[in-house]
Amino acid sequence: MIEAARKIILSTLISIIFCLSVFSQGRNFVIQEIAVFGNSRMKASAIKRVMRLREGQAFEQDMIQNSQKRLERLGVFKHISIEKKSGKHGVILIVTVKEKALFFINPVINIGGKTDFNFNEEEEKSFYGAEIGVNDFSGRSHHLSLEAGIGKLKKIGLRYENDYFTDLFWGLGLTNLWYKSKIYESDVEKQIVSLFMGKTIAKFEAQLWARYDRIKFEIHPSLDDVEKFYKIGIDITYNSKDWDIFPSQGFISKMGAYKALNPRGTSIYDRYMFEFSSYHNVVRKHVLALNVNAVVSSGDVPLSDRLYFGGYKTLRGVPIGTYSGNNSVVFSSEYRMPLTRFNQNQPREGMQGTSVYLFLDVGAITERVRDLRLKGFRANSGLGFFWILSPEGGLRIDLSLQPEVRVSVSSLWKF
Repeated sequence: MIEAARKIILSTLISIIFCLSVFSQGRNFVIQEIAVFGNSRMKASAIKRVMRLREGQAFEQDMIQNSQKRLERLGVFKHISIEKKSGKHGVILIVTVKEKALFFINPVINIGGKTDFNFNEEEEKSFYGAEIGVNDFSGRSHHLSLEAGIGKLKKIGLRYENDYFTDLFWGLGLTNLWYKSKIYESDVEKQIVSLFMGKTIAKFEAQLWARYDRIKFEIHPSLDDVEKFYKIGIDITYNSKDWDIFPSQGFISKMGAYKALNPRGTSIYDRYMFEFSSYHNVVRKHVLALNVNAVVSSGDVPLSDRLYFGGYKTLRGVPIGTYSGNNSVVFSSEYRMPLTRFNQNQPREGMQGTSVYLFLDVGAITERVRDLRLKGFRANSGLGFFWILSPEGGLRIDLSLQPEVRVSVSSLWKF
């Protein structure tokens, strides 16, 4: 009887000790405190809310990386570091930030670069200007910027964006463009009013947008042609690239669609877009980059929204205006060989560098979808040079050998 009682007491003590040890270990994986330093405009409570962390929450190692990415997406900090230290009752997270200046000015140089799905002609025009704005003017990640430029493309634009909720953003933009169209042989003035809102979930981003386009063609002093459209669309993106500008691994997939309406609300045409790019680290930082880009249209597409080949997003050896249509498919491949060492551990600093590459483009552009056949595809090849000037931009020089020898330069720099 006494022996049985001893066993019961011993087993009870062992259980209590085990529970206490588990509880003590569990306390080491609880966030005891979040200390924020270096902030002047954005409140510490707002920074914690963006990080989605709170005292007393169970701690996991990937929280640090995820929180840093959320803070970086705000675009208001020059420097962010999150350190973990052991405390008496759990983990202490020390968040150190350095905010960007309230006012900023960025010189902007665009040389023949295309930045959208539609291969619009005005994106091929070079312009030189400046972006002036206010960073986080309310302390809640509200941004306001004015961009003006001169050159073959004259541009003035105003943009407001609210990123306070990090994964939920919205904004609006007003843009006016003036340029000389070689294709239409006329002066063109284009006004764009756009609204957008989106949500980011992990590596996914979904964005709804609506815009009003007014395009005026000055065909003759006494005869002007004006086109007006309302467009409503959606874009969905999945991005797992390690770097934004010159990735070495991962992929990005983007799907989009929009409907164009006339001022009376009648549907004019629909457009569907798909783009997929993958990046493979082959050997010694050499990267194989593969891309497919497809645009399909249905309905009566106006002249101003037709697709044109030419430029690094399509066929690099083709002068713009040589081929046009309403539907296109382009396959591109690049084998990239870095000339300077990239820093894998610090992506933003690591993006600065130079690289040379070999490329092969294959594509077709047609009036009708059913005419996108293999026999209609054209190919070109060549070599290129890429200089990554900053995380915001770089210079690309392509020397095409087929179908003709042609040098093209494209870039978007923001210093």
